[in-house]
Amino acid sequence: MADKEQIKKIIQAVQSLPTLPTVAVKVQSLIKSPTAGAAELAKVIEYDQSISAKLLSLVNSAYYGLSRKINNIKEAVAYLGTNTVSQLVLALGVIKTFEGEGNRGFNRAQFWIHDIAVATLSREIAKSEKRHKHPDDIFTAGLLHDIGKVALDHYCTEIFKPVLEAVEKEQLPFYKIEQKVIGLDHTRVGEWVARSWELPLLTIVTIRHHHEKPSARKGFSLSQDNAVDIVSIADWIAIKNKIGFSGSPVVEDPDDEIFQRAGITREKSQEIVRRVKPEILKAAQSMGIV
Repeated sequence: MADKEQIKKIIQAVQSLPTLPTVAVKVQSLIKSPTAGAAELAKVIEYDQSISAKLLSLVNSAYYGLSRKINNIKEAVAYLGTNTVSQLVLALGVIKTFEGEGNRGFNRAQFWIHDIAVATLSREIAKSEKRHKHPDDIFTAGLLHDIGKVALDHYCTEIFKPVLEAVEKEQLPFYKIEQKVIGLDHTRVGEWVARSWELPLLTIVTIRHHHEKPSARKGFSLSQDNAVDIVSIADWIAIKNKIGFSGSPVVEDPDDEIFQRAGITREKSQEIVRRVKPEILKAAQSMGIV
C-alpha cells in the first residue's frame, strides 16, 4: 500500500536534485546542434578536468583497445566520434553527481559496475545482427536504467533503508519489494530524475519500462522500442552472472516475447557476456569506480 507521506518526500527530493555537471549538460546540448563540430565539443569537455581525466583514462584502457595512446580530448573525439564521447561524458557526469555513500546495504561501487555491465551488454546486443540502429543510445539507457535506486539511496536514505532490509529477507525482485514497502519503485523515481535532467526520451522510457512486459508499456509510442527489451535482457544477464550487484539477489527471467523482440536467443546472450565480461571491470577501473 502506498505511503503518501513517503512518496511526497521522494517527489520533493527529486525536485531538489542538483543539476548534472555543466560539461555534461553542454555536451548533450551540442550533440543536438547540427552546426556543432568536434573541436567545439572537445573544448567544452576540457573545462572539466575531473571528467576529462577520467575520459582519457577510459579511452586509453583495454576496454577500447586502441592501437595508440590518446593524449587529449580532441584526439578522443576524432577516434571515437562525437556521439560515443558524449555518451561517456554523460555517464561520468551522472556518476560524479552521486559520489559518496548511502546505506551500508547498498554498495555504490558494485551498483555502478552492474550498470556499466548492463550498458555494455546492451550495446553489444544492439550491435549483434544490427538489432538497433543507435547502439550508443542504448548504452546510455542501459547505464541509467536503475538511476532511481541510487537517487533513493542518496537522497532518501531512511526511506530506502527498510527496502534493503526486506530484500535480504524476501526472495523477490527488487522492484516488487519497493512496491510493497514504499508504494512505488525505482523505475518511477528514475523516470522523474531523467525528466528533470531532460535526458533523451529513449533513456526515459527504458528507465520506466525495463521491468514491464511489452503489453504493459503505456504512454509514448517509443515505449515499444526494442531498446527496452534489450536493456531488460542485459539486466537479467548481468544479475544472473553476478557482474556487480544491482541490489537485487533475484531476477525474473524475461519471457520469450522479449527475446524475440530483441532479436537474440538466451544462448547467444551468454556468448556475449563471456566475451565482454573481462572488459567491464577494466572500464569501471578506468572510470574511477573501483
